[in-house]
Amino acid sequence: MSLYVGTSGWAYKTWRPDFYPAALPESKFLEHYARALGACEINATFYRSQSPKTFARWRDAAPDGFRYAIKVHRAITHAKVLAPDKEKRGFIDAFAESAFILGPRLGAFLLDFPAHRKRDDHALDALLSALPQGVARAFELRHPSW
Repeated sequence: MSLYVGTSGWAYKTWRPDFYPAALPESKFLEHYARALGACEINATFYRSQSPKTFARWRDAAPDGFRYAIKVHRAITHAKVLAPDKEKRGFIDAFAESAFILGPRLGAFLLDFPAHRKRDDHALDALLSALPQGVARAFELRHPSW
């Protein structure tokens, strides 16, 4: 079993000078981060779709062996109905296609469910079956029923 240690994001100016050198430009934060830690959660994918160019930039900024946990877009995890319909499946496919640009640096799809989302194994199974196979899944489950 491999263990990857990282944080949720890397773009924190307040980490200067303790983690990032004081003079390091923000555009170099990810490269510096990826040399020090082995993984990172990307939150930006939760709020909006990212361009292929952005995924390629993230891929190229990290060394071999680095892993990203990509937070699945909230349109998928926070929808009123969790089980995906045809339209949502198309959105999932487009989301995954972009994430695959990371290549072997794609470590996991992170599914962050809202606090009101009660356990529903059938709907969860339907959602998980709509996600591409071969990529690990990580979960943030906030409702006590989970």
